[in-house]
Amino acid sequence: MALAAKPKHVAGMAYVRDISEEAQDEDTDKSYKYANDFPPPLEAPFFEPHMMARVEVRGSSFLSPAVTVDVILDNGCPSTVISLKLAQQLGLKQFPLPAEEDNLTSLSKSPLTCKEFVQLEVVSGRGAWRSWEFRAKVNTSLPVPLLLGMPFLSTEYVVLDLRAQTAINKRTGYNLANPNAHRASAVQSDSNQAISVPPPEDYESAERIMAMVRKQIEVLSLEEQLSQKDTMAKATY
Repeated sequence: MALAAKPKHVAGMAYVRDISEEAQDEDTDKSYKYANDFPPPLEAPFFEPHMMARVEVRGSSFLSPAVTVDVILDNGCPSTVISLKLAQQLGLKQFPLPAEEDNLTSLSKSPLTCKEFVQLEVVSGRGAWRSWEFRAKVNTSLPVPLLLGMPFLSTEYVVLDLRAQTAINKRTGYNLANPNAHRASAVQSDSNQAISVPPPEDYESAERIMAMVRKQIEVLSLEEQLSQKDTMAKATY
């Protein structure tokens, strides 16, 4: 949906042609060889819908409201972008975006102006999986609530498989695109080595415990801040 200002690269072809003299003498249909000996998929569609995930979006503060939205997982977008409407709905504090980061354009080459960014997190499966806090550029005309681009996918170790319609977290095997699906017992790392994944019940239990601990720490921190303000108010008045 969005592109950053960067050099363009020409995509590779699906198959390559053998231009040897022998091949030129053969029938035209036989002068093509499939790259890597794999034929193209049968009946390849003209259109493939975006990978979607239903998640809860909230600010990093414990008191931030949570909103359930359908987000786009896009490994072709070099930024993570949130709509101004959702940012305001969540009450997220907006920070000035560095000028060099205002570099997004649409497929029609029209600029997608971003002047601020916010910090937030997403939760899936009723707390079964929670992201780390991440930053998103704010855009006023974004047609979707939230677009989780390459920065989010890479830092969260999420790998998209468009054929299987999965978005697997490599560290846990959790399927962000379909939380109800059976979690993979092993996933492949960048070095093609299998990574063992804890059983789903152990993973869910650990995630929920960590979420509860995190919330309790935030509550205690807030109580301490309120106590300090109360002491200062009493000393002043």
